[in-house]
Amino acid sequence: RHKAGDWRTSPEPRSGEQGGAMAFWSYQGGAMASSTIDTILDKPAFELSELLADDELLQECKAVNARLIEYLSKPAVIDSLFTYIMVEPTSADTNERCYTFPYVSSELLSCDIKEIHEAIHSDACVGQLTRLLAFPEPAGALNPVLVGYYAKVLSTLFKHDPAVFLATLDVHASGGRLGYICTLMAHLDMQSIADLIATLTTPLETLTAAPPPPPMMLGGLGRETTRRVAGAMDDEEGEDHWLDVADFSIKLLEAVESSASAEVHALAAGVFAGLVLQCGWGVMVAHPPLVAKLLDVAIEGSEQSARTCALCMISELLKLYAFERTIGTDDDVFKRDEQLQPFVIALSQQIEGFVAMLNLEPVLAPHLLPFLHDGGFADSLLVMPVGAFRIALYSLLAKFLPLCDKETKLALMQCRFLEIALDAFERYPNNNSLHNAITSLVLYALKVENASPELALSLIRDAKISHRLSALTRERCTDDDSASLQFVNRPLMPGPKAVVRSAYMGHVIVMGNALLAKEEGSTEVREALSRDTVWRDFADGPLAAANVNEKKTLGGTAPTRGEDNDDSDDDEMFSSKELDLDTMAAALAKHQAQRARTLSSSTDGDIGGGDDDEDAQEMTSEVERRFGQYMEQKGFLHELDGGLSAISREQDARASEGWDAEFDEDGAGGSADFGSKQRDFFRGSSGGGSDDDDDEGGSFCGGGGVGSGG
Repeated sequence: RHKAGDWRTSPEPRSGEQGGAMAFWSYQGGAMASSTIDTILDKPAFELSELLADDELLQECKAVNARLIEYLSKPAVIDSLFTYIMVEPTSADTNERCYTFPYVSSELLSCDIKEIHEAIHSDACVGQLTRLLAFPEPAGALNPVLVGYYAKVLSTLFKHDPAVFLATLDVHASGGRLGYICTLMAHLDMQSIADLIATLTTPLETLTAAPPPPPMMLGGLGRETTRRVAGAMDDEEGEDHWLDVADFSIKLLEAVESSASAEVHALAAGVFAGLVLQCGWGVMVAHPPLVAKLLDVAIEGSEQSARTCALCMISELLKLYAFERTIGTDDDVFKRDEQLQPFVIALSQQIEGFVAMLNLEPVLAPHLLPFLHDGGFADSLLVMPVGAFRIALYSLLAKFLPLCDKETKLALMQCRFLEIALDAFERYPNNNSLHNAITSLVLYALKVENASPELALSLIRDAKISHRLSALTRERCTDDDSASLQFVNRPLMPGPKAVVRSAYMGHVIVMGNALLAKEEGSTEVREALSRDTVWRDFADGPLAAANVNEKKTLGGTAPTRGEDNDDSDDDEMFSSKELDLDTMAAALAKHQAQRARTLSSSTDGDIGGGDDDEDAQEMTSEVERRFGQYMEQKGFLHELDGGLSAISREQDARASEGWDAEFDEDGAGGSADFGSKQRDFFRGSSGGGSDDDDDEGGSFCGGGGVGSGG
């Protein structure tokens, strides 16, 4: 192991080593193999492309090859690496220049190696760094592949040392750090740019903090960590952030307004959601210009996807507020409610506009427009879809309704909001997102804890919820009975009794149970439903049957075997007893011994008498015998410890070897000795047993004087 050339005894590290370590792939057959990277570096002159084309480059770089790192840290080499990830290749370039070199360059710059990062931020690389930061400035479209490489490199530089990178942006980027991020927003239609913006706007204390524990493993602790990171209301955590997140959010909304791209709107909503999670909702709702901008884009936005984006942003604020409210103390809840109140008032003032937008037709994607005729959806091959905009609006209203005051709820009822919602619920039977939002609205209206039953009464009297639920659960039948198809989908398959279960049936049962509970807890609701025969038929019929069905074991009862039914008494006998492995092994051994004695008596009738059977039954209790049969039939031998299987194998071997010795004509002492061994084997005794032990030992030899040997 210590022959010459062994890397463990080499006095000097090679170029593939640092501090006595080297890449494992350079060690072959007990001696060092020359790396192809070292071979290239040993040349008096070589090109960077030779290294980039070598398959071992990334491994050698991650193994901290000292000579390689020194070469890659040169300003000219860094400039070439930047060129590969920023300059689009031409049609005359090779495949390596088009695909391999940009990818390998991005991986080298993303290896997070200290020497390379220091070289990039050094004075010698000022020109290269300035050119790197100017990459997103052109107004035209960028190559999405190169943008992905660029975003990865910039994210690595930022995470390596956030303070140094932000200082570099202030000095070398046009407009400083905020101006650079605004430049990136001009290309927000790319996922890589959105991810880079989300990374650069992350609070510095979040980057330097230890990662939170997994919520699934630590339960409440993980959730508390999430609350601590995300719940920056008006505390110091949000104040330490280098970015004014409220002003930046306004710039984000301006980018949404100025773009007609649905991709930009969707990615902007994702960036905002990350900001809210990192910096908290409090700093957002406490900024009146941002609140006004959100409502303006949500209602007056030029593009429907832009309005959808603003609605999703508002929903994110309310969702995080609701989450923090569930885990805070009473003082925290009171403080949060006070902080959110101005935002709730601003939303309440626009409630009629929100309800009016529920009837807007969704804007279809361009590839679906050929299916529409001049008359729109009324004269087309398509049914008007619910659209992302209306789903976002229903989701927002489901979160906002519990926060409304009495006047706002009255305005919602006057706008017939609940009727519109239930109409949409019926019209789109397979849209689960829509069903969840509308079910949340109905459940809040029917909540038993609500002191005021106005919403529940509006559901019963105006929206006719009992009639709707009854119609939705009506049995679907053939086309002959068309009356039953009024509120349900037509059968999708031809033939008699073609029945297809709609996706909303589970939600219908949930709403029916909520109405049933409200009826039991509210006198006004009980009186409103007292003369409703449709409701009573539904509650006593389909709803009751569905509740009974829900209580059944999933998959039905477990299958049984005939012997299981026969041994029901055994199951009852042993189900209440805690029997360990030793007890089961001893009982099984006794049962097998009893079988051996019975077999011996039936095979050799001239040896031993009938008294042996009676003695055997006296010494083996009924419980032990039946327990042995029970384990043998149930196959417990396969479930026990491996030692029990060894006991069974050893018993068979010893029994087959001992029968001749036991019945040897001259072997009274030998048979007695064998009986003693069998007794020790089955009972675990080591000599000096009780009377029961004597009976067991003698029973193998029959009666007579031999038994006294036990």
